[in-house]
Amino acid sequence: MATNHYLIGLFGEASERARNVALLKSMSWIEIPMVYTDGQFGVLAFEKGPAGEKAFADAFDAWASGG
Repeated sequence: MATNHYLIGLFGEASERARNVALLKSMSWIEIPMVYTDGQFGVLAFEKGPAGEKAFADAFDAWASGG
């Protein structure tokens, strides 16, 4: 990984994918764990809020319909 570049991903296995989708739909916040180059770690947490909830709902609807 290059300095100041970040990669965010979800597990690809079906059971983990189903769990990730359920959490993204049901939780009002998102946590992104981070590991720094010196080995320390932190968590960046975001509250979705009404606009975020709508954005996620719209995205899941589009993915379900093949859009």
